[in-house]
Amino acid sequence: MEGNYLRFYENYGGKLDKNVFTTIRPDDPDRFQAGQLYNIYLGDEKLYLAMMIRVTPIQDLRKLDPNIIKVDTGIENRDEFIELMEKFYGNVDEKNWVLLALKRV
Repeated sequence: MEGNYLRFYENYGGKLDKNVFTTIRPDDPDRFQAGQLYNIYLGDEKLYLAMMIRVTPIQDLRKLDPNIIKVDTGIENRDEFIELMEKFYGNVDEKNWVLLALKRV
């Protein structure tokens, strides 16, 4: 895999089928920068190229607006969302989080 990329293991809510979509990730200021291009993968399949249009810090993942959670993951229950994030990233309280907005190019 070359260059910047974001890998998804599921297409939650069909978000990867849209022209603009979000993802919630642990912050990585060296990696996540507005204006950068990213190869988008679903599993090992490259889907397309997207541009990061916004990186928004999340103050407290456990208090994230339920509407953002639903749009991003399709999950309506905050506890289930936290379980999902901990499955992928470990203890959510030990990380800083960002909401990434991307647009297909």
